[in-house]
Amino acid sequence: MLNIKTELLDKFQFDIVLKYPFHSNMEKEKYKVRLYYFLPRNLLVDRYNYKEEDFLKDVQNLLHFSVPLKTKQELICDASFSIRHIEEIICQSVDNRDDQEMLQNFEFTVKLFVVSFKEWAVDFLRRAQRGEMIDYTQFISDTKEIWNEFRKLKDMLVRLNFVKHRMSVFLYADEYISIFLLSFCYQKIRIRDEQILKDFIREMVEYQELCKYESVVEPEGENENVMYRSSTFRKYFLNGMFLRPKVNHKEINRNREYAFAIGAAVAMIFATGVAFYFQQVYGQISFMFFMSLVVGYILKDRIKEWVRDYAAEKMRGKMYDVKYELFSDNKKNVGYRTQRLSFMKEELVPDEILSLRRSSKILDIESEGIGQNIMLFEKHTNLYSAEIEKLFDKIGINEITDILRFNVMGFTKNMEEADRDLYYMYENNIKKVKADRVYHINLVFEFDGPDESLMKRYRLVMNKKGIKRIEEILLDEKVG
Repeated sequence: MLNIKTELLDKFQFDIVLKYPFHSNMEKEKYKVRLYYFLPRNLLVDRYNYKEEDFLKDVQNLLHFSVPLKTKQELICDASFSIRHIEEIICQSVDNRDDQEMLQNFEFTVKLFVVSFKEWAVDFLRRAQRGEMIDYTQFISDTKEIWNEFRKLKDMLVRLNFVKHRMSVFLYADEYISIFLLSFCYQKIRIRDEQILKDFIREMVEYQELCKYESVVEPEGENENVMYRSSTFRKYFLNGMFLRPKVNHKEINRNREYAFAIGAAVAMIFATGVAFYFQQVYGQISFMFFMSLVVGYILKDRIKEWVRDYAAEKMRGKMYDVKYELFSDNKKNVGYRTQRLSFMKEELVPDEILSLRRSSKILDIESEGIGQNIMLFEKHTNLYSAEIEKLFDKIGINEITDILRFNVMGFTKNMEEADRDLYYMYENNIKKVKADRVYHINLVFEFDGPDESLMKRYRLVMNKKGIKRIEEILLDEKVG
């Protein structure tokens, strides 16, 4: 089932987070995302002032597999990334300690275990937040059992003299487990104060101090290192589920170059035809022949642009600005993604998109007084299902999280200052009040997948200082 939400990260960045199902029984899965930006024209965000390279700096695409929920038994014994499976990988590596594929396999499997253990713990927190009755004694007992089994790997690594890469990966995992378990316990205490949780917290802090981990919180310190390590570990282990894009330089703009070549060819034919014709009429050395060459050259450039734009419009479905090959954490190619940015005339925008945008009482005033530029971002994702299923054997991948992160700082350059003074009458006195000058940027989001399609409309309310809020406009809502 499709699920979409927006998240405001800071004053200048927001996420559109889309979760959609993954089908392992299909040879290739195709997902299309289109995001239409309706921008006030006085922001000067158009094809002349905002190029593809500007957009590539402002947009991030994050794609990762959602972690399926596993049981305690699966985490210890049954799953392909279980503790027992990690033990098998260590034993297989004894005679090939420097084999890079085995090193990557060990690291990748530990990452999968850590994120799955975290998801298992998060599930208890979610249930507590929903008001379900949680057996905290059982939770702590199961947590200790899983964690103790994992910590036995350290003795195994020492016994087999794995003191370099594999030991570092284990220590990172062990420290991160202590960090997120502490965080969850503190959050659960805020939901329900349980002494058993406090006792478990003390045990974990003592363990951190015994291991001399640098993530121990200091009551009087700034604890910047704690935050830095926590953030670094989180990114490191979650990378196991992320797909890493790599630009395919060979295919960038290939179809666009075809459109450019068509335009150049037509223009050259015109210019050559003009030259031949006037050479026959006026002769090779004459003032009229000279002027005809100048006029032909001028028109040649214009014709090239016209034909190029026309060809590009006709080839829109096959055009893209950049192509990314998608790789898993262990460097397996599992798909590719293409994306492009374009500015459109209103008459070329599909009717259903315009109808969503026009569900506003104030639109006529906006269009008449200011006007709007329409910017379209398109992203096509193609995943090789068989390769992904082989890579994540037995993990049960069934959902993909696709995050579009956009920085709007480039939109604020031409905005007016945020604050204005307004006046009103209070009793018999004139009072002054501050008013915030805001801009509305309307977004229409469109998604097409193998099973479902989805359309949403949002509005960014922002000023020169950044985004104030992001609002979802319901499809049947008539608002200003």
